[in-house]
Amino acid sequence: MAASDNLPITFFDICENSFYFGVSEAAGLQEDDFRCSSQPPKQCWIQSMDRKFLVLKTSGDFKFQDRNLEERQQSDCSFKIQIYQDSSKKDGAQPVMLYTNKSPNGLMVVYCKSSSEIVPENMDLNNFAPPKTIDGTKHEALFYWRKVSCDKYTFESTMYKGHFLAFEPNRDNSCLHKLILCQKALDEVDETCNIVVTSQKS
Repeated sequence: MAASDNLPITFFDICENSFYFGVSEAAGLQEDDFRCSSQPPKQCWIQSMDRKFLVLKTSGDFKFQDRNLEERQQSDCSFKIQIYQDSSKKDGAQPVMLYTNKSPNGLMVVYCKSSSEIVPENMDLNNFAPPKTIDGTKHEALFYWRKVSCDKYTFESTMYKGHFLAFEPNRDNSCLHKLILCQKALDEVDETCNIVVTSQKS
């Protein structure tokens, strides 16, 4: 992500549920690499537009479902957003990784299994930390996020260009939505691709 003068921009902090960015230096960052930001990951709730919460189910699927105040404190709907830096994206987007510490052996990350399917993927990492550097210009667990308005964002897959995280209603249970990848044009309006990100207060 870059400012108008092409200086790199990195995530700075969350204040009153808004995400703030600032100009930073990205010395030594290779053109085709993603580098983990020095800022710590932010703990958030991820919601669909109808305010259902993204949950990692015991069945191993990501689902959006209703949660009351007590239920949303459970770890299965608590996610972290790790900001990355890269030098190639110039359109106001920034790479991020979404994950939860649900697994005892590592991180369960939001992972693109295909151009339409999203699955939890176990990344066996030391100290439950995302990798500091990811080589290349794309990765199944990295997404470019862009702010739509206030607390709403889109997440475009770095692996599948033009494919965005979206929620799809469950045909058998109207109370559940499934997390998928949806193909659309960058300027196309699709409410199912607008994801609500809310900071969890410590």
